[in-house]
Amino acid sequence: MTKTMIDQIRSFNRFYTNVLGLFDKHLHSSTHTFLEARIMYEMNQYKRITSGELINILNVDKGYLSRVLKRMSKSGLINRITSEQDGRCIILELSKRGINEFSKLNEESNLQIESITETLEGDDLNTMVLHMNAIKSILTKKKILV
Repeated sequence: MTKTMIDQIRSFNRFYTNVLGLFDKHLHSSTHTFLEARIMYEMNQYKRITSGELINILNVDKGYLSRVLKRMSKSGLINRITSEQDGRCIILELSKRGINEFSKLNEESNLQIESITETLEGDDLNTMVLHMNAIKSILTKKKILV
């Protein structure tokens, strides 16, 4: 890979994180960070999940995730349940409040994407989505990302 290619990939990454506002302290002017929103997303998808599974999915430091989960638990967003099969294992799930908060964040994320893409013509929008899927497919196929 050439330096120019590396520069172009990094440039795109900087551009896209700015488009989505990922460096804002809180997501969509909520009180939740991007990581908290992603944790709620994964919990909503899997319904019940362990912190080890979250570490693998999110590729996040165990200690950092532990602190975030503790904060989310204290604020009533998640429930921690001791596994019936293994008392050492803690199962995580969204609480009713967490489901409600996730629903709001998810809707705001959908509205954000609609707003970002509202001026795109059909062909441009289709091309953009096609290329995004191609990037995801290439990186997943090579086990770079999962």
